[in-house]
Amino acid sequence: PFIAHWPLVDYHQGGQELVKELARTRDGIGRIFGSGVVSWTALEYWHSSIFNIRRSMDPEINKEINHEEMQSKLKDALTGIRPYTLTFNRILINDQGTVLAVGYVDNDQLTILRDRLYRNISGAHRPDAIHITLGRMIKNPIEAQLNELKKFLEGYREYTLGSILVNFTTYAEFIGPVTNSSMEEIYRYEFGKTSSPMTKSAPSAPDRVTAVPAGLKGF
Repeated sequence: PFIAHWPLVDYHQGGQELVKELARTRDGIGRIFGSGVVSWTALEYWHSSIFNIRRSMDPEINKEINHEEMQSKLKDALTGIRPYTLTFNRILINDQGTVLAVGYVDNDQLTILRDRLYRNISGAHRPDAIHITLGRMIKNPIEAQLNELKKFLEGYREYTLGSILVNFTTYAEFIGPVTNSSMEEIYRYEFGKTSSPMTKSAPSAPDRVTAVPAGLKGF
């Protein structure tokens, strides 16, 4: 289980535009590699993680999580958090072959939220980067493809893919095997509704952070 900025299209200020631009970028990389090189994440599951309750996707481990207790801890951590804007401005491929859209936040609210969650939840993982995983390489590309990819990614250095105004977060979990998993919403929390319980929503049709963690690289 994890807390994420998701679904992206439900962020009414910028969500749909960001997804369209990410899809255009994905398609551009896909044309370079063709089929069978990258396993793309389904568009509806694109998300940016805030906090991982457990790093494991083992259902036997995760079934021990008390979601009601977690709801109370999440509500406490989210109380008073103000909206913030995420801007995605670079496409990277890391050493593991993961295709990422990387960005930054415009104020300290996300850092405060992550710090609170880390203090309140034992055994959890606090990510520092702001990114969306678009896909993962499952086959080594040939040299000509890599050269073309380098030229393509040059156009995405400090290129604004889009921004979203974050006014809610979603507590979700992965369903199914790691190689073919989907995401399911457990409940959603809208900022400013400190007295309202987190409930599952209806289905939907520190400062300026610019640092990229070690291992991420742009061609």
